[in-house]
Amino acid sequence: MVLGDHWRNFFFVDFGEVNLPQKKMFVLPYVLTTAGHQAVVIFFVLSGFFISGSVVRMLQSNSWTWRRYATHRLLRLWMVLVPGLFLCAAWDGLGVSLHTTHALYFGDAANHLMRDIADQRKVTYFVGNLFFLQGKSVPTFGSNGALWSLANEFWYYLLFPLALMAGWKGQGTTRRVLCCLLFFAICFWLRGDFLALFPIWLVGAVVSVLPRIPLWAGVRWAVVAFYVPLVLTMAVFRGFFDLLILDYLLTLATGVVLWVLLSSTSKAPNNLLVNAIRVLARGSFSLYILHMPTLAFLAAYLVGNARWQPTTAHIVAAVAILTCTIMYSFIVAYFTEFRTDVVRESLELKFPAITGQQKAASR
Repeated sequence: MVLGDHWRNFFFVDFGEVNLPQKKMFVLPYVLTTAGHQAVVIFFVLSGFFISGSVVRMLQSNSWTWRRYATHRLLRLWMVLVPGLFLCAAWDGLGVSLHTTHALYFGDAANHLMRDIADQRKVTYFVGNLFFLQGKSVPTFGSNGALWSLANEFWYYLLFPLALMAGWKGQGTTRRVLCCLLFFAICFWLRGDFLALFPIWLVGAVVSVLPRIPLWAGVRWAVVAFYVPLVLTMAVFRGFFDLLILDYLLTLATGVVLWVLLSSTSKAPNNLLVNAIRVLARGSFSLYILHMPTLAFLAAYLVGNARWQPTTAHIVAAVAILTCTIMYSFIVAYFTEFRTDVVRESLELKFPAITGQQKAASR
């Protein structure tokens, strides 16, 4: 959804600027490619569900260590982010240096995604994004505006276990007090947009501990049939309402849908569609991190400062570009994201004291 939103915005004029006789036939494609922000909200809920569940399980099994948790989370992020930042620097460097792409990289962009990229390529911004300070201490690096949500993710990864351990009876009093103080100190530092979106992540954590109630399959289909149009409606009309309120409403709806889907008592079928989804999921993080600088350069080189009308020829060309972007992202993922588990296991075997694996195993 994020990819589709950015792809359409980079290459095609806004719907109000479409001047083709068959304009009405493009209503649905434009609606379907306008929900990138809503997709990030959905992702925050899913992230809260998965990450909080792993934290709780480690605490319950008495296998929790900060070193082990940090190793898992940072390796998961950096395996994709580090090459992503270098590749972004390469794409942007090429875009800034070429005469044919010069205009869009220096702030004269017709789309809503690019700004003065040449001013966003500082080493300090690179380092700040590497340590998840974008949006707080530095802007997002280069043309990769999608990196804003990664900073939110990192700090939520830290805030949740701090809050949980502050109230966990299995921890010593001193440790609980320190976790509490650190939690509030980080919250104070993150006050504003960062902290305002934390409840979205926490809804996923709440869903992870809710009891499951087996429901009739028809209920699941009915909920999904209501939810999908709701997401698209919020995307289309988000400019008419307070965005944070819409995000909270979408969060509650997403939490309900997630809980209803989790009530399923049957296993996912082992068919081609499910297997394809699983393969795509393996590289989804890489796709998120890598797509924007790639599309930015290709749009600057092929489209310039006058985005395309959605003619047949332009649609075919844009779909080809989209396909190449996905393939490029998964090729990179094959050498990075796909190797995350292998690299983590290797680190835990070679450096058990550093990663915390030794302590967890002894427990």
